[in-house]
Amino acid sequence: MITLVIAGILLGLGVPAMQSFEQNNRITSQANNLVSALQITRSEAIRSGSRTTICSSDDGLSCSASNDWSTGWMVFADGSTAGTKDSTDTIIQVWSSLSGDSTLSGSASNIQYLGTGYQATASTLSFILTRPYCSGDQIRTITVNPQGRPYTKTHTCP
Repeated sequence: MITLVIAGILLGLGVPAMQSFEQNNRITSQANNLVSALQITRSEAIRSGSRTTICSSDDGLSCSASNDWSTGWMVFADGSTAGTKDSTDTIIQVWSSLSGDSTLSGSASNIQYLGTGYQATASTLSFILTRPYCSGDQIRTITVNPQGRPYTKTHTCP
């Protein structure tokens, strides 16, 4: 009986901690996926010496022109109309929608990198990644500075 009571107490303490651990790992992984995509976009622009764009995309074939990046995003060599995926543009990589009901909203629907690696808009852009029933420090802000470098910051849930 004592063993069962001790096992019950340990499970009662361990399960919530494990759930929080899993949620923290998921939100960190999702933030890292976006940062990787931004770095790939910037690297491809520098490598090719031409404009490369990352945009929100819900189908992996076209830009959705939405600031909701939860549905996914894609990177493409942007040779025609700036910021728009045209038939002549080459898709480099596509990321699918976020799992676990996470939301990712950006201050823009796309980010264009010039061949220098700088953003075309030369302004600071940001994304907010959060989860429903957020607890602890499960909010991430991904900021892209005018030079095109992304960085992540952790915030405490309200």
